[in-house]
Amino acid sequence: MFTLLALELTALAMPAISTTHETPWQLVPTVTRVDSVGQIHTRRKRRQPVTIHHTLIPQHPGLDIPDAPFVACRAVFAWNAQAWTPHVSGCSGAFLEATQAAVDRWALEAPAGLHNATVSATIVFTNKLHHEAVHVAVDSEAIPSDGSPWFVAHDYPHQPHRYALRYPDQASSLRLPEQVCEIDMTIDTRGRPSDVQVGGCHAAFRASLADDLKHWRYHPYIVDGRATSVPVSIPVRFKRRS
Repeated sequence: MFTLLALELTALAMPAISTTHETPWQLVPTVTRVDSVGQIHTRRKRRQPVTIHHTLIPQHPGLDIPDAPFVACRAVFAWNAQAWTPHVSGCSGAFLEATQAAVDRWALEAPAGLHNATVSATIVFTNKLHHEAVHVAVDSEAIPSDGSPWFVAHDYPHQPHRYALRYPDQASSLRLPEQVCEIDMTIDTRGRPSDVQVGGCHAAFRASLADDLKHWRYHPYIVDGRATSVPVSIPVRFKRRS
């Protein structure tokens, strides 16, 4: 039996809160219900938007950004009819800590009659040409009308549709120790990986991994309203389970 584990990118700097946005804006909630036979149903409630009255933007952790053009932290707020509970995922280290510290202090107002609902936003940290920036990425319809520079359309390539990676058949009989493959690729304007290069691991892993990665899909990286190709580096760890 074999397992595949993706390496986490860990940053160690302590987070800080830097910017406050006070203009109210709204998110469309998703409501979840379970029917009589145990099936789960979800529905977006556009007529019951959630209002965010107070938004804190985390400070960029700076030099602790990984060797990639962005880090995206997804914040999901769950409503239990009494309070909102925020949970952050998709990032680690200083980025997760900075995001969690910020969204813990967001002020959300649920409309009357809303139950079992969630809303979400993505905090995107970029570091392009040594220029650090932080944005709140949301659906274009949710961007505040005051023209705040902190908000962008939800177009960063933060959540790929991941084709399952395989432990290569040709490697299984070699009984190799743990392997870390370093992947360098470009996400093109359609969100498709291209120019995939795999190194740092045994040759038995490289061709299979490069082929699997071509099935991944991203939201294109957006700069000034246009989709732009962007380089991405990802380490992947293969571990043989005895």
